[in-house]
Amino acid sequence: MIRAYALHLNDQGVRPTYALIREMLDSLGRGYTGQSCQIYEALRRLYMHGKLDRYPNGRRVRVGDVVYRSIRAAAKGEHCRQSAVAERIARGEPGWSFID
Repeated sequence: MIRAYALHLNDQGVRPTYALIREMLDSLGRGYTGQSCQIYEALRRLYMHGKLDRYPNGRRVRVGDVVYRSIRAAAKGEHCRQSAVAERIARGEPGWSFID
């Protein structure tokens, strides 16, 4: 159930965070606890096969046509410092922006 909901959120372009999964479990009203270890165990295979991003809390960055999962990943992909990526986004340089 957790896997299906996480894939559903991912298909809609929404990051499947633990908070969203806990809200879904609470809304069912069946007494599901939604502990972090239980959510992780349910999503572990999706992480292993690359169907879900393992670290959903970073802000995604768009550089041109490429989307990176965080400022750190954008800095690594563009071969520059993390502070340089943050500065380019803050200045509003064309092609550099946060997605969410």
